[in-house]
Amino acid sequence: MPNAEGSYPAIIKNDRYTFDLEEIEQENQRVKYREQDRLSTDFWVAEEAVERGYIYAKFNREDIFLDQNGPKEGRIFSLFSDPAFGAIAAWAWTYQPIIDWLSAQSIVDSTQIVATEHSRCGKVAL
Repeated sequence: MPNAEGSYPAIIKNDRYTFDLEEIEQENQRVKYREQDRLSTDFWVAEEAVERGYIYAKFNREDIFLDQNGPKEGRIFSLFSDPAFGAIAAWAWTYQPIIDWLSAQSIVDSTQIVATEHSRCGKVAL
């Protein structure tokens, strides 16, 4: 977040990790991200956002539900009985408590919060 008094717009991004590749549970994805130097890119994006006056927040969507085929169990799914509730719905649901928390912070301009991502996780952000 910017290091100055005031309130700022916020950008929320869902990802497989926040700022530590070791958070990624699937080894093949960690290797792929290291090869792509995704961590450096992510830090650059965060620094650029903050320099431009934004708060940049990320959450690890796989803390909510692993991005893999198989039974829907554990993590957030223990709260829901509807079998139609899938990973995209679970990840999308996660934005709301984050927005609620951010909105309660004096440094956040709660009228200017955006959710972002791309590809099918763009659906999550929508």
